[in-house]
Amino acid sequence: MRTVASIFLAFNGPASVARAIGVTTEHAASMRRRRSIPVRYWSALLAAAAMHKPALISNQDLIDAHAARTDARISRATSNEAHP
Repeated sequence: MRTVASIFLAFNGPASVARAIGVTTEHAASMRRRRSIPVRYWSALLAAAAMHKPALISNQDLIDAHAARTDARISRATSNEAHP
């Protein structure tokens, strides 16, 4: 399963991700810190990844990273509700 951190590693860091999706390096670094790549950037990221053979990441990698973050949020919320 991919994580946001591993996606950034596949691209060799936030500067490459930033170039791929058309944002500043600081904005990409912020995504990495938040462990979240907004869906609106996925198409550009996948297009940049496909320029490499084999592709750096797949659509499934982005889905897995997003799902892992969502699962972690749900787990924390459930834990907080159980232990007020």
